[in-house]
Amino acid sequence: MFLNIIDKTKKDKISGTILSLFLALLIMIPTSYAYGALTCSVTTVGSCTGTVILRMSGSTNAHAELPSQSNVNYDNNVVCCTGILSIGNSCSGNYEILGRISSATNAHMQETSVNTYGSNVCLSDSVTANEISSGYQDNNCSGYDTTLLSLSGSDNATLGDGSAYTRKLCATIIPLSINFSISANTVNFGNLSAGASRYADTSTGSGTEVEAHTISASTNAPSGYVLSVDGTTLTYGGNTIDAIGGTNTAPSVGTEQFGLRASVTSGTGTVTSPYAASGFALDTGSFPDELASGAGDNSNTVYSVRYVGNIDSNTAAGAYVAHINYVVTGTF
Repeated sequence: MFLNIIDKTKKDKISGTILSLFLALLIMIPTSYAYGALTCSVTTVGSCTGTVILRMSGSTNAHAELPSQSNVNYDNNVVCCTGILSIGNSCSGNYEILGRISSATNAHMQETSVNTYGSNVCLSDSVTANEISSGYQDNNCSGYDTTLLSLSGSDNATLGDGSAYTRKLCATIIPLSINFSISANTVNFGNLSAGASRYADTSTGSGTEVEAHTISASTNAPSGYVLSVDGTTLTYGGNTIDAIGGTNTAPSVGTEQFGLRASVTSGTGTVTSPYAASGFALDTGSFPDELASGAGDNSNTVYSVRYVGNIDSNTAAGAYVAHINYVVTGTF
């Protein structure tokens, strides 16, 4: 597509009717959070620039205390996690129990599955869509983001840093991601006529239905994503070309119409009625209107989008422009 938003070279040609398609993306991700890989290490409380998950009395053969405690002899060996600004050590909201200790301080630790100690050690994330997972395995934390600590056994265990014992406590946080791309930002109909339908493309339009551009979308949000459309119909000054409406409709030569339809080129997403059939729709009355949806499995779907334009014999001549916005929203 041409990257100009409005083709200004056509403004003085009253015989031409041009569609300029502006595509805007809104991604519903909290922009105040920095997303990266979770990284944890044992360091001093003064050197921890992230979140303290657990405090230990030493780097090996150690007892544990909760991060809410402040005994000085635990200050030099704290499990400190960084990499994602939204993490915390709360045991409420979006959280994972990493293990349990026998008391708030001077405690032994047990793996989560044992479940006889009363004090939980937790990793939390204030972004509810971010997925937290943890586990125990021998020798390394392969398959996880990071190693938090190691234990002498699965129950009634002493603790140490990641290299102290064979048994490792591992964790991962998978941040919400939404991926979106569009193959171009402007398409044109060329000169519309009351005698034939026109279809938008990246050049000067076509008298034969063609693909105008593609949209690609994917997410790992638990309930997938919704791709919606809003904006304006074709407009020139105070004149408009009627949006085709909320019912899938075949092109009708000699009748004012502006509409779109979409289809899946590849992937598992689904186009929503009335945009999925062989006709066209543009339901400006219900904007923003759902165009498609997809699963939260990170699989990419490519959608093919097509536009039709028709005028009648009384349509005022001019350089008509429509601004169409596509919005991708993760659902949870």
